[in-house]
Amino acid sequence: MFTSSVVLLVIANTVAAAGAVLVALQARMFETGRAALPSLTEDAAGIANADFKGAVSLAGIVDLRRAAALGLGNRAAEALLGGAPDSVEDRFTAASPREHLPLGVPHVLIHGQDDDIVPIDLARAYFTAASHCGDQVHLHALPATGHFAVIDPRSHAWPVVEAAVLSLLAA
Repeated sequence: MFTSSVVLLVIANTVAAAGAVLVALQARMFETGRAALPSLTEDAAGIANADFKGAVSLAGIVDLRRAAALGLGNRAAEALLGGAPDSVEDRFTAASPREHLPLGVPHVLIHGQDDDIVPIDLARAYFTAASHCGDQVHLHALPATGHFAVIDPRSHAWPVVEAAVLSLLAA
């Protein structure tokens, strides 16, 4: 199994080969072991103002409210944000990609049809909502593909990931 750091390194190498730079924000762990979003430091503020080419979601939880309602990942959305949507409304609003539609940049959702960790229905509903908002969004629903295949550079899904990243860089 690949860690998120290894996957980011592989994607970063693909991006660098195309003459660009990869920017990725990841959740951080505090001493308590509870995941939390990074605070808006000076570096994060600079990233927020960057000229993004687009975004690629790899089996992503693109709607944190829906994930919370479904209890996905042993209630991972609530663990990440420190409570249920009704108790930390502002955090769900700030963190959930669906809450920020339209994004205004092209984005690609890559999701396995056999994902039993994050159901593809979340990606399909997000795709519909983003399309209705006028965003340029593409959904690659990969047959016979589970949750982790889209982050494994050795899998049959990886060429789709690589092509999505390169297509955004070429735009």
